[in-house]
Amino acid sequence: MKKRYFIGLLFGAVLLTGCSGISSTIADMQMKSAKKSMESENYDKAIKKLKRAVAIQKKNVDAYIMLADAYVKAGEQKEAEDTIDKLRDLDDVRLSGKQEEKVCLLDSKRIYSDMLNNFYKTGLIGDDDELYFYSDVNEIDSLDSDKVPDYYYFTLADITGDGQDEIIISKKDRDGSSEYIKPFKLIKGKAVRIGLFSAPVIFADNGNAVEYYNSSDNGDLNVLGLNYSIVRYMKLDKDSPK
Repeated sequence: MKKRYFIGLLFGAVLLTGCSGISSTIADMQMKSAKKSMESENYDKAIKKLKRAVAIQKKNVDAYIMLADAYVKAGEQKEAEDTIDKLRDLDDVRLSGKQEEKVCLLDSKRIYSDMLNNFYKTGLIGDDDELYFYSDVNEIDSLDSDKVPDYYYFTLADITGDGQDEIIISKKDRDGSSEYIKPFKLIKGKAVRIGLFSAPVIFADNGNAVEYYNSSDNGDLNVLGLNYSIVRYMKLDKDSPK
């Protein structure tokens, strides 16, 4: 009896392992087919295949990421965010650094929106606090307060040329006497300031920035490049490659 019981357990384990292997194979086939559909910009077809892959393998992180990507490219942002939420709610699943980076990039619109809403209400973004030096900071309920002596403008743009939008915050005195530009990059879900520029400034296609670009005196020009090792704009020497 014990021998038969052991054989039954062994057979069940083999059967389960085989089913798991078959499920993995089918999910991989769906993902490969979905990838081809995305390359041909047939996102609806890709979404159907990736939904099947996720249904077959409920903890396939790459399938979730591909599905969210397909939704984003199809212009279905809400569905992309729901997919990302489901991925983050999976039990006993830990994303690799590369996977986390992909998810943050796909979820950037929601993250940017949350960051800018918080900045508007508190003056805080990343490690920067715009209201820290004001004596009546506790009486300020938003950046629109009359107690804030500056105007703030927000935009999103890929100024570094890496394919990911940065948050660009423009700070201008209410009397119009000066203006500063602060770009922030999304790194691991956090806004990190990568520079501080005096306006006017222009960003070139190669990722470099030029301050005072409209000055008639070339001596006023400052050319800065992004130092990728510290993710910060640094002033370039005259002999540096532009």
